[in-house]
Amino acid sequence: MFDAHDDGKLGRRDRRPVLRVGARAQTLPPPNEKIVTEKKMGKVCFESSAETVEDARPSDGAPEIALIGRSNVGKSSLLNLMTFGRGEAAVSAKPGTTVSMNHYVVDNKWRLVDLPGYGYAEAQRETIEAWDAFTKEYFVSRENLAGVLLLVDASIPPSEKDAIYADWLIENDTPFTIVFTKCDRNKPGAPTVEENKAALRETLESKWHRLPSMISTSSVTTEGREEVLKFISSLIVYRRQRNDERKKAKRREKVRAMKEEKYEAKGKAMAVARRSSGKTMKPPRVVAAKTRAAEDDDEWDDEEEEEEDWEDESSFTMNVKSKGAKTIQDMIRAELDEIAEG
Repeated sequence: MFDAHDDGKLGRRDRRPVLRVGARAQTLPPPNEKIVTEKKMGKVCFESSAETVEDARPSDGAPEIALIGRSNVGKSSLLNLMTFGRGEAAVSAKPGTTVSMNHYVVDNKWRLVDLPGYGYAEAQRETIEAWDAFTKEYFVSRENLAGVLLLVDASIPPSEKDAIYADWLIENDTPFTIVFTKCDRNKPGAPTVEENKAALRETLESKWHRLPSMISTSSVTTEGREEVLKFISSLIVYRRQRNDERKKAKRREKVRAMKEEKYEAKGKAMAVARRSSGKTMKPPRVVAAKTRAAEDDDEWDDEEEEEEDWEDESSFTMNVKSKGAKTIQDMIRAELDEIAEG
């Protein structure tokens, strides 16, 4: 199992925003279509490639959208569809054409990442297993991964590996959506595109309470391009919002720590002054609490004085009480009357 806290080349997963899928699905914010306009998607260029974790470019905070699917599913075609033909990706009918992690930077602000396919690629078993381990480590560990597009060929029945990969993404809390490719191809004598899509949905629903969104696309008719781009923009907006929230939380924690440090320094200074002067001095908060308590006590002083005046049960007091004196003024008047009568 991969360690999400391993601070390696791919960064740390616990530093990226959490977007739940499956039974713990979250609603994405509305898309910001300015992020994925045709003009900005046209500003795409190949940046780098890597075949191992050691070769991967360091995590730099720029959101990354990864594409993964069975070999020959049409990843490169979808990449070119999304970038309006400017993705520079090699489109080939030969399975296993993508043999490395390829980074494409878009508008100098975020990236598309084309990953090696799984399934029946024409490669040695050891190579295929290495690709699989590499991509899964990327999904689990990559700090700036915003989301994954899991591509499924809708022109043929879904394979067991498609369902297994979807299960793995859900189990490992990797945010993704299912993108059906080749939705313009209905093959004679075979299940239709709609039947193939329904079959995968039924397989996943038998295990999971809630499923990720599903988008139908075609590189021939350009179907689904706007939906995919809107989904990507929502992922980027979500990541930015969560990053802003995290930064604000850090700032609040820093301010709180500074206040605590300031109070502690003031308390130490008062303690030094107390020792040097020999006087008893209370820490600032204790003094303030004592002052508030004293103010509260003053409010009751007048009432307490009245009660205290009656506590001296002298013969005079008993006498004036018997005559109906109820207050100090009554006592004084009674005393004056008694003196005058004498």
